Amino acid sequence: MDCDKTKLARIFENTNICFLFGAGTSVMKEKDILSFPLMSDLIETVRKDDNVTSFYLSLKERSNGDSDQYCIIKSIFDKYLFSKDANIEKFLSMLDSSEQFIVNQDFRDEVSLSCAQIKNCVRKRISQSETSNILPVYKKFYKAIHHLKEISSSEKQCADIFTTNYDMLNELALEDLGIHYYSGFYGIAKRKFNLAFYDHEFVNVHKIKGANYIVDSDHINLYKLHGSLSWFYDTECNELIEISPFNNDFEPEIIYPASTKFQKTNSIVYYSSLMREFSDKICSENTTLIVIGNSLSDEHINKMIENALSINTFTLVVFGYNEREIENLKERYNRYNNVIVYPEGKTLLTLSEFILNLGMRNNE
Repeated sequence: MDCDKTKLARIFENTNICFLFGAGTSVMKEKDILSFPLMSDLIETVRKDDNVTSFYLSLKERSNGDSDQYCIIKSIFDKYLFSKDANIEKFLSMLDSSEQFIVNQDFRDEVSLSCAQIKNCVRKRISQSETSNILPVYKKFYKAIHHLKEISSSEKQCADIFTTNYDMLNELALEDLGIHYYSGFYGIAKRKFNLAFYDHEFVNVHKIKGANYIVDSDHINLYKLHGSLSWFYDTECNELIEISPFNNDFEPEIIYPASTKFQKTNSIVYYSSLMREFSDKICSENTTLIVIGNSLSDEHINKMIENALSINTFTLVVFGYNEREIENLKERYNRYNNVIVYPEGKTLLTLSEFILNLGMRNNE
């Protein structure tokens, strides 16, 4: 279950590496400035929202009896938002599914509006996050990926990055570094989603010699499994397109943190195709999945990882955030021989530094 650094170095150097990023990857606190929120931070943000507070107070005033529809909705707020065991995912899931037992149409509209306001609150907290302290960490990671390609014995040279985050940190880092990447979209005036573009190879024109050209795999495949702040579903042409979120105001196509993730999205076909791509990649021969900043609480992702764990050439390496999370991960995967839970907490920064030091040990 545990592993020493030498063993981990061999895994990095001799297998096909895929990365899975979670919310914790983009979190950094510096001088009391928090870059991107964890689930606990999103809970606090929602709790302090004026619209949420106002609606909750109105529920208190109108509730009368345990079976009363106002009381039932109030209990969802009490249990999943305002308790010490608050859970934003369960809260939004319960609120989303509450329409089935609300008889009064006006109140059903109120709940629907409140749910939309809460999602807007979550979206604004993420889109307005400070990037200046965490962006250099992402850039260091992609420099480390370039180093990993140089020392790897694997035939596969393009890197596959899967993330459940909506933020634009990967894109900003890659473009600042001038690294070519595919994110599933093509076009300039209207960038449309097409999964086939992940299968394209980048050709370095400086290496072309007559009819014989050399494919340069020095690129990144970026898969945003839960959508992006740059995604917009165009209902007129029924297509998923990409728009810059920095200069435009629109409601992005993202999957909010709720257990009913895929039930109310226009883009189910796109999300499904991305998940199939994730499954295909990690089930390829001699593959290692590196998980960081992700608590592995998404059942749809966990199921695919469990399927991959049945393959004897697959390895799962998980970096927990703290001692408690590490112990929970060890207990969850204690029956697997091909799972490594790193015994020390690691951030994206420390992981990048570890990768950059690979190969140097061999020369010492």
